[in-house]
Amino acid sequence: MPRILVIDDNDAFKEMICEILKNEGYKVLSASNGKEGVKLCRAQPVDLIVTDLLMPDMDGIETIREMKTASPDSKVIVVSGGGTAGTAQDYLEAVSVMCDIKYTFSKPFDMDQFLQAVKELVG
Repeated sequence: MPRILVIDDNDAFKEMICEILKNEGYKVLSASNGKEGVKLCRAQPVDLIVTDLLMPDMDGIETIREMKTASPDSKVIVVSGGGTAGTAQDYLEAVSVMCDIKYTFSKPFDMDQFLQAVKELVG
């Protein structure tokens, strides 16, 4: 069973995503910030990391870099709700190129598309 780590400082969003992924049959871990997520990932490697970009303590880019060191085979999906619509999308596109990430989603996003991306990355 694929293991997924969800990192987001918005508790309501994080809990919603975790519940949806659990209902799809995935083993799900969660963290409220990048530091907590990296610590969890080092203790329990995961197949997929779903992370927000704009978080306190450690932003999403730093989190992704640390995760790739701790668990180099983990796939990553980035979600973000920060900034204006155009700016947020531009930022997501830049991060996807810089960090070699196939899927990025601006909040709110289509849950069916998100789940399709998860299935493609980890089955």
